[in-house]
Amino acid sequence: MILGLHVLENYGVNFTSQNMAKTWLDNIPFNFTWGPENSRYRLFANAMLFNNGELPKGKDWDELTTLFNDGEELIGAMIRGDSFGMTNPAYPAIAAEMAYRDGVMTHKKTGLYSEMWVAATIAAAFGTFDPVEAIKIGAEQLPKDARYTRAVYEALEICVSEPDWLKAYEKINAKWGYLGHAGTINETAAIINALVHSVGDDGLVDFEKAICITIMHGWDADCSGATAGCIAGVLAGYHNIPEKWLSPLCNSYSTCVATEDDTEIDKLAERMYQMSRICSAFNDQNFVK
Repeated sequence: MILGLHVLENYGVNFTSQNMAKTWLDNIPFNFTWGPENSRYRLFANAMLFNNGELPKGKDWDELTTLFNDGEELIGAMIRGDSFGMTNPAYPAIAAEMAYRDGVMTHKKTGLYSEMWVAATIAAAFGTFDPVEAIKIGAEQLPKDARYTRAVYEALEICVSEPDWLKAYEKINAKWGYLGHAGTINETAAIINALVHSVGDDGLVDFEKAICITIMHGWDADCSGATAGCIAGVLAGYHNIPEKWLSPLCNSYSTCVATEDDTEIDKLAERMYQMSRICSAFNDQNFVK
């Protein structure tokens, strides 16, 4: 999330996938990457070493990001979509397109579409209190016939038709549970299940319920729980996040991003807000909602 904000601040709204890759190489340790992120990092470093410090472009770039990438459909890209959604409120298509530029660096197909969906759903959540509406708007930004898109709609149908989240989980697990830890489709279905079943009698998303239900699905619970928390936080609003989830953090965080000196959450939030103003001004001038 911080790298997403970082690349926007340093390269602007028209950042490229190569800008993102260079940001990784400049700012995070190799051993803090896993799966396709780890293998892509190694390839990016080698490419720059043998190409006068430049990353390839065009077809050569596409081949590099695809080479020996057996984890390209896992959730490594999905958990990076937050910044692009939060900086493009009410512009889900733009959020998805920015997420594409980030995600395509390490993931393809399902893995790539999942980051686009997360970013677009977060962007859409700024304009509604209804998680079902936000989820649908997020899915509308994806290729209609993609396996991932079909799975999003199928998971949503399961969750909306089943009033008990645990019974909905059983159906989700029976269909996609074999994908296991970090499986993109089952993790996405867990998030959808939690968001749908976290709506209270007042029609608002219960932030605590959303993250707890997601985590109780198991699998890659910290990652999917964080993604659910971001979406739920936007839907519910800051004032509806219980203090018990805020005060233990003491307004602080840590990150392995080398050039990030701020460690206060409110300062990070202010930066995200200021970048959203820049993106919104650009979007208002160049695109139609």
